[in-house]
Amino acid sequence: MKFKKTALFTLSIIISLVLLELGLRFVLPLVIDLSYTNKIYDEKLGHRVNKSLSGIDENGFRNSKILEQADIAVLGDSHTFGVNASLEESWPQQVAEMANMSVYNFGVGNYGSLQYDYLMEEAIKLRPKNIIIGLYLANDLNDVCGLINERPYWQVRLKELGYSIEDCIDSSNLSSILKNALSKLHLSLLTTQGFKKIYERLNLSDYIKIIEDEFFTIIKNKRIASHKRMMDMERKRIRLGFKITKDILENSNRKANLNNTEFGVVFIPSKERVFFDYLTEKGYQLPADYSELVDNEVKLIEMFSNSFKEQGIKFVDAKPYVEEQIYKSKPLYPLSDNGHPFAIGYNAYARAVFDCIIKENIDKEYCNKAPSVRERFADED
Repeated sequence: MKFKKTALFTLSIIISLVLLELGLRFVLPLVIDLSYTNKIYDEKLGHRVNKSLSGIDENGFRNSKILEQADIAVLGDSHTFGVNASLEESWPQQVAEMANMSVYNFGVGNYGSLQYDYLMEEAIKLRPKNIIIGLYLANDLNDVCGLINERPYWQVRLKELGYSIEDCIDSSNLSSILKNALSKLHLSLLTTQGFKKIYERLNLSDYIKIIEDEFFTIIKNKRIASHKRMMDMERKRIRLGFKITKDILENSNRKANLNNTEFGVVFIPSKERVFFDYLTEKGYQLPADYSELVDNEVKLIEMFSNSFKEQGIKFVDAKPYVEEQIYKSKPLYPLSDNGHPFAIGYNAYARAVFDCIIKENIDKEYCNKAPSVRERFADED
């Protein structure tokens, strides 16, 4: 009898959880950030965004509609998707408005250079004048190994191309398989996102509190350490991510040129690098990891920049444009540790792209060397 009651109780719990999971699949898109929780499985891209969501087109990308032809095609991750901003406030849309051109945005959260490589063919089909990649070095190189681990397609493809991917592959033990399976459940997503929001609000960790007249935000030490590791070329997986990404960008430029399309890259700065000079100048006490993070990011930009100059690839570092807003006392980021800016930050990305890639309004040397905010905007003072 006791066993029977236990079995019935267990069964009722399982049925309740199944019903809750099914219900969340209908409700969750309405209550949680769509860019992170409403993912549809894709064998090659890893995932697309659920096309049933507002502002997402039939292909699973953030556009008001599918275009047969676009003047500008943009590839990128969550910064290109436009987290913390409306569709119209995302930087691809703002660039399009500045240039009076049409744009199609392929940016999706957690995408990296392998997705950019795969989507390059789709971008070329739009017959654009410009194809632009938003490169976020704080995680794009690390995301290469992430997708290799997730999707066998990339393990096979990269081996065929001659890459040694052993430094990427995680051991396939029971715990990792179970973790991967649970991550696909909406109930797990709801719980994870809920705890994440609470954690961000309570700030239960060491962090740098940035308080100025017109804005307030934080940068957590844990995030600093994480981003430093994701850009550390001493790590084998980051070196592999750099090599694959560099090859992909050079190949993308060749493909674009063959189709009479201009190709360009915008370096999207980490929140940490945006604030570093300002915090140093203001006398904030910064952990050792912070300067190492910035050094890692700057070195990677220099390495990519040298390659771009050799290949004739247009590029710009958006950091001075974003940093400018700090000196104008503009609130750039949420109150939490979230590294995605508000619309004004995306406007800074857009102005960098417009000035240096679309219209080349600023001398090329300024665009390519990423001068300090004071150098670039000296004429405004």
